Amino acid sequence: MKMFKRFFAVAVLVFGVFVLAGCASHYEDLVGTWLWRTDGLYSYTFNADGTGERGYPETRETFTWSTAGSRLNINRDYVRTTPREIRNESWNFELRDGVLTLDSRNATNVSHSYIRDEAGRANILVREWTLDGAHGYRYQFNSDGTGTRGRSGDLQNFRWTTSNGRLNIFRDRAPVDEIRGEIWDFEIDYRALILTSRQTEDVEMRLTVVGDTPVVQQPDTNETTE
Repeated sequence: MKMFKRFFAVAVLVFGVFVLAGCASHYEDLVGTWLWRTDGLYSYTFNADGTGERGYPETRETFTWSTAGSRLNINRDYVRTTPREIRNESWNFELRDGVLTLDSRNATNVSHSYIRDEAGRANILVREWTLDGAHGYRYQFNSDGTGTRGRSGDLQNFRWTTSNGRLNIFRDRAPVDEIRGEIWDFEIDYRALILTSRQTEDVEMRLTVVGDTPVVQQPDTNETTE
């Protein structure tokens, strides 16, 4: 009987370790920034200390979060006083092939998918670029996700993120007849940055890095003979 009790206690302890390890793994997998697949501008940021924030660049809200198995619990720090708003949210979450899917446990038919932000920013873009064919017009991408574009004395500020070869630009200000959130496919070709709009057909820009250092080293095609 004592042997059975000892075996049972060990089994429970081992099971508990596996459960905790699984929960910790889920928790750690969520830490980071996730971009909404629909527009790439709305995002969630889960910090390792259990705090976080979400929203569009100009309307961020903060929260605390925790997980229990495949359940994500979000406690919002501030809630608007409307009947539809709740403070404590519960979501089922799934991570598969780099995609985070959230299914609401509070509302029916509410499901969203997110893609992990590539290390927060695409470091390869962090530099100054000049727009081909537009004398003096430049783009500056900063490592903190801010940027400027335009000519000296007439610069426009923006914030930016990347995901899966997509560049998302959110302008701080824009005329009423222009969109603030821009989505571009981007490609690096040696010293050039090629931007193709995902919102306006047949709109493409080519920018060249400022300075002599190439962004991507051009392959050496010279053959040597012995």
